[in-house]
Amino acid sequence: MDFCLYDENQRRNFNQCGGYDVDFSACWASTYAGTSGAQGNFCVAQLNSSPVPVGISHSTGIPAEFSLLQNYPNPFNPVTQIKYNIPSDSRVTLNVLDMLGREVASLVNNSMQKAGFYKVEFNAGNLTSGTYFYKLTARNEEKDIVITKKMLLIK
Repeated sequence: MDFCLYDENQRRNFNQCGGYDVDFSACWASTYAGTSGAQGNFCVAQLNSSPVPVGISHSTGIPAEFSLLQNYPNPFNPVTQIKYNIPSDSRVTLNVLDMLGREVASLVNNSMQKAGFYKVEFNAGNLTSGTYFYKLTARNEEKDIVITKKMLLIK
């Protein structure tokens, strides 16, 4: 969210700040301590339609496609989070594999999951430092999806 400071008189005649639409959220009488030393009634305005992302919105509803996001943090020690999205009810498996493809952890084991956004915490406290892979397998009536990503454990 970006904000602009307005004189009360500007509020009446001015509904843009730097080319952005404005919503006025609060006004008060004060002395502005900036270089101008202006006095009067001031307003804080929230900018709309900013071309620069100024926040993160929480997604609700159903994802548009299957996805496996990069774990965070990465590299990690010893705990990381893995997020994935499922657009339709599916049977899901999420495994962690070593460099030779051997399963070292099963985070989700062939579980039927509803469409939605998921997050799993992985604790690698019993593993040695190195590169690991995490693999999402999702099966539904339409198709089988397999997505694999790499992560780095540093102890």
